[in-house]
Amino acid sequence: MTVSTLVRRFLMAYAAVTTVALHAGVGAHYWYLSTTCTPENCLGVAIAGSILRAVVVGLALATVAVMAADSMLRRHYSSAKA
Repeated sequence: MTVSTLVRRFLMAYAAVTTVALHAGVGAHYWYLSTTCTPENCLGVAIAGSILRAVVVGLALATVAVMAADSMLRRHYSSAKA
């Protein structure tokens, strides 16, 4: 197994684990915020929820970028060997 294969596998595993953990954490936190919404703090809860959703979307885009980079690395190394 080459170093590039190990790096690709690490990046993919890292992206997958981080995405799942962040989705679970954000989901639990947003649920907590939504259940504690009162007329006095509802705007703050909505803003916090929007920020959390933006973080999840950002991490999802980062995961897609890692997957695209992995795909490009595979193509580059497979064409270099041929």
